[in-house]
Amino acid sequence: MSDLFDTAKLGIDAERFISSDVGKYIIAKAEHDANEAINKMKTVNTADSDAVSKIQSDLLIPDKIINWLSEVINEGQACEYQLREIESQ
Repeated sequence: MSDLFDTAKLGIDAERFISSDVGKYIIAKAEHDANEAINKMKTVNTADSDAVSKIQSDLLIPDKIINWLSEVINEGQACEYQLREIESQ
């Protein structure tokens, strides 16, 4: 049960983080960088595999950051739900 509490708390911490000024900045920066990478992909010389690879990497990193935060929040919410279910029994 302590794992449920720990994961629930981590999810709450992540929600607080993305609501903070720093969290908002990081999310906005990640979204901006992802959009820049998408725009670069539209004009890159597809024969330049190094450039394509760099842009793909530039696109994946912001997506991973946002996905990691979303996963932590979703897992935390699932644990909170489980804890409420246990408590109501």
